[in-house]
Amino acid sequence: MSNFPEQNSFSLTFKDAELEKEFTESYDKDVRIPLRYGITISILSWYSAIILIPLIIPEALGWLPLLTFLYIGSYFGFIVYATYKSSFKGYYHLLGAISNAWAGLYAIYYCDQFPNGEHLTLHVLIFIIFFGSYMVRLR
Repeated sequence: MSNFPEQNSFSLTFKDAELEKEFTESYDKDVRIPLRYGITISILSWYSAIILIPLIIPEALGWLPLLTFLYIGSYFGFIVYATYKSSFKGYYHLLGAISNAWAGLYAIYYCDQFPNGEHLTLHVLIFIIFFGSYMVRLR
């Protein structure tokens, strides 16, 4: 018999509703500000990567910078906005996890656009799997 509280094996939520509520409130207080700053850094990093497009793949200059700007900016901007709103309280972990999947999927697509990008894609995919596993276990 384990001393740990029972959890749903898929969602990792506590089966005790009161314990889950306490955990969520405590977790949200700790993760809101780091999530906001982390997402802001991610936005700046992705937007900095737009500079690489005309240097390495000028044939994609017409559509890839705009796609990157919109794809990353839309959801990541929403997360930064959500960290200022109390109505999203309780969802910060989920928003952070989805943002990593969102960026990871785009990173695979983005890397594949570069010459010999298929060699980068596998490394990015492995990183995403390990980082995703880490994010899930943060719960």
